Amino acid sequence: MIKKLLVTAMFPAVAWATPEITVINPQAATSPVATLAMTVQKSLPASRYYQGESCQDAVKKFETTPNSIIAYGTNLAITGLRRNQPCDTAITKNNILFHGEQYYQICTKQGSGKNFRSPGATLGVASVQPIENIVRDINQQNGTTLKALPFSGSQAVLTQILSGDLDLGLIGTSSADKLSRAGTIECMASTDPRDSRFWGNQLKMKQPDIRIQTLILHNITDEKTLDRARAAIGGDTVKTLLEQGQYTEVYFMGSDALVERARRYIHRSHDSYGK
Repeated sequence: MIKKLLVTAMFPAVAWATPEITVINPQAATSPVATLAMTVQKSLPASRYYQGESCQDAVKKFETTPNSIIAYGTNLAITGLRRNQPCDTAITKNNILFHGEQYYQICTKQGSGKNFRSPGATLGVASVQPIENIVRDINQQNGTTLKALPFSGSQAVLTQILSGDLDLGLIGTSSADKLSRAGTIECMASTDPRDSRFWGNQLKMKQPDIRIQTLILHNITDEKTLDRARAAIGGDTVKTLLEQGQYTEVYFMGSDALVERARRYIHRSHDSYGK
């Protein structure tokens, strides 16, 4: 009788490491884009955060680091065009993981009495926007005498408004709403065309629908790794942030229409205020 022997081959155990994903922020650490990038990174297992020293540094990091994603604001491309310092990266329907937009409100300190037509009123705006060109256009078309002051972001603008050192400020809608409800500031206008206080109805302007248009782009080739990124971006923590930030035009996958929307906003903004 021939006995059949069951032979078990012994192979050394192989530990398949989970690929690390690098989450890159190209904007100021206090910007809404940075908040989104940090929230995504904290929601994403086996990931690390990279704060770009500049837009160019962040884009270079993205384009040379496999398994990375970047929270990219189209305002960076607009600013790069204006300063002749290109800071753009490829936007395709296949590399978009997220698209969302935020609008601004124009506010003053409660009871200040300041408005667009107050003589010599100062208007503070995050420097990522072409503030000098926007204010010049408003003054030329409306006979106003606004003075442009650039700041690092909405929080810096808010601080100056509350201290009384700044008359008016372009502030992210979510931040403005919170303080407006508290009675600390009052907002007389919005850059959102759907808002009844749309400043395009109050002032003549080349392009009044100024917004923060943010895309999360990726260069991930492995589908399982990509699924991890999708799960984090589409998860409850990020969605809560998007609701709090009052993001509109929110999509969690790319399309030709989104690519065209981004390109159109970049070129329209540059044509209006970038030169």
